[in-house]
Amino acid sequence: MYFIKAIAFTLIFAAFAQQAQACPTGLRPFNKQLDGKDTCVLEGTYVGNLELSSGFNYILLGAVFIGKEERSSNSDLQAPIESGKLTVNPGVSIFALNPEKDTTGVWSGFVNSDGQPVQGDIKTFLSITRDSKIIIKGTDLAPVLMTSAQGAHLASPGQVKRPADWGGLVISGKAKSNKCGDFADCTIAGEADTGWYGGDDDNHSSGIIQYLQVEYGGDRVSATKELNGVTFNSVGLGTVIENIAVLYNSDDCVEFFGGAVTAKNIFCYKGQDDGIDTTDGARIFLQNGIVVAGDYPEAGEDNDRHMVEADSSKNDAANLKLRSHPVLVNFTFVGGVNSQGLKLRRGTDYTLVNSVMVGVDLWCMDPSGSADLSLQSNIFADCSSNDPIKTIGVNDFVTAAQANMNKWVPQAGSVALSGATIMEEFSNDEDLDEAFADVYEEVEYRGAVGSKDWTTWIQTRD
Repeated sequence: MYFIKAIAFTLIFAAFAQQAQACPTGLRPFNKQLDGKDTCVLEGTYVGNLELSSGFNYILLGAVFIGKEERSSNSDLQAPIESGKLTVNPGVSIFALNPEKDTTGVWSGFVNSDGQPVQGDIKTFLSITRDSKIIIKGTDLAPVLMTSAQGAHLASPGQVKRPADWGGLVISGKAKSNKCGDFADCTIAGEADTGWYGGDDDNHSSGIIQYLQVEYGGDRVSATKELNGVTFNSVGLGTVIENIAVLYNSDDCVEFFGGAVTAKNIFCYKGQDDGIDTTDGARIFLQNGIVVAGDYPEAGEDNDRHMVEADSSKNDAANLKLRSHPVLVNFTFVGGVNSQGLKLRRGTDYTLVNSVMVGVDLWCMDPSGSADLSLQSNIFADCSSNDPIKTIGVNDFVTAAQANMNKWVPQAGSVALSGATIMEEFSNDEDLDEAFADVYEEVEYRGAVGSKDWTTWIQTRD
């Protein structure tokens, strides 16, 4: 039976001296090389500083927490909070998998920390607690990869990885959420026992994430919950997020539960649910984003997949206290079979500027729940004549030929290569307005890509 074991790095070095020569920071070795490198095991709860060197790859086993915050089911603190810091160096690959889903034998012969064989329905995800940090130091030439372990030990694994092979990455912070009436005393349980989040510090930092690719996540970790590719729980403005890609996830690409965040270069590719999902008072600024929908040929009337899904709260009082207001600038949305555009509901505000939507074949927008909607200088290709998007803001409605996109890259003569509006206001919150303005970049093109394609570091697998 697998269990979670807390490891304090100030004490572990002596106990694992021999293994430390093979695996950094006292981690124990895995019994197989993965993707041609010796591999070390990440398991349990880590406090203190943990650095993953690029000389190894790493396997993620079960629920892995950076930092420790133990609370009862009614959120009473059970032990002193301990922080952690995970640093991931360029080129590191982290392989994760629920053993029950393993069809390639990657887990054969391996035992967990109590000596029992690794087998069964082990829910694997990586969670950064709200008093802790993650520092991902990827580069365009050496990004960090979090992916399924399926077949990673084979010389020629083939197409064996699948959406929902593992959970995903969860990052929790201390920024505001409208799920709390008192921000200063705010503790919210993350979905499916992934930790605790919330607070009153919109400037809180959960670390730095640069050049991270996350794949094949979204495992169902409880009877009713699947995890997103990357989940941002009340993450604050002090967190740096630049160049992250989520591919082939079974649930949402990225979801923001509350928080105040800025991010650049977000890439969502062929997930099985929503692209950008926001709720609970999320106030975010994202510039340069790409959402490529998968094809859903079997989708029927219950089709609930969208390029964007936006909520705030079902509770009017919560919305008055703190309303979700995402600001998306220079996005490109590429539809697929039975794809749907912007789903705005439950009291959210929304701003979409200088963006492009092509190939969305059911509808471009459902604004039924939006309280305050601003659409300016966007390009929408082939939306139906009765689509509500045609009555809001000042935008261009064109044919796919006029948009002239090769995937997400505009070609010569595309209307997307010019016509961008220069933004001057970003939020009616003075602090957020200043923070968003600080990261905003003026460009001439519309959509996520101009003359230079910033996505060349991302490895798609189809």
